[in-house]
Amino acid sequence: MGIPEILSAAADLATEGFTTDAGVTVDDVRRDLGMGEWELALGMLVDVSDEHPQPTRFWQLLADAADILHLDRSVAWCHWRSYESTTA
Repeated sequence: MGIPEILSAAADLATEGFTTDAGVTVDDVRRDLGMGEWELALGMLVDVSDEHPQPTRFWQLLADAADILHLDRSVAWCHWRSYESTTA
């Protein structure tokens, strides 16, 4: 799976109907994916989770995408959030 497919799968898992404090929705994430703005889409999906808890698989997918993009801090953060989702 490539980055767009991984992030699309994570967006599919995201809580439907969410809107962040900044007004970001899943549709915004999908728009950015369509424009090849993968880092931006990843960041928005991470932001979503701060306001709406997400499942472990969501975090695993984001960690995979961050790893492919060589975003080491994001990889570590996503792994941490994945762990939190199993222990919370």
